[in-house]
Amino acid sequence: MEAAQLGTVALWAATVAAGVSVFYRPKVFLRVAVALAALATVVLAVALLRHDFSLAYVARTTSLATPWPYRLSALWGGMEGSMLFYTAMLLGVGARG
Repeated sequence: MEAAQLGTVALWAATVAAGVSVFYRPKVFLRVAVALAALATVVLAVALLRHDFSLAYVARTTSLATPWPYRLSALWGGMEGSMLFYTAMLLGVGARG
């Protein structure tokens, strides 16, 4: 499975798990959503660090000349990456409470 597919599947599964947590066993499904959103975030971060230009987000926010700290910070440099990063963080905070 490619990075784009893995990240997309993880993000959709996190969305479903978060939705299910509203109605059934909130702690369990919210923790599952946190893990899946974190997986999607890590997949995007690894794609940024490896110059995986098959992802449009990586191609738009980085180049081959970009040093690694700036490639990693590109995770929240664009709108899609920011939303993914903040969603994973908010799910983590929600699961703790």
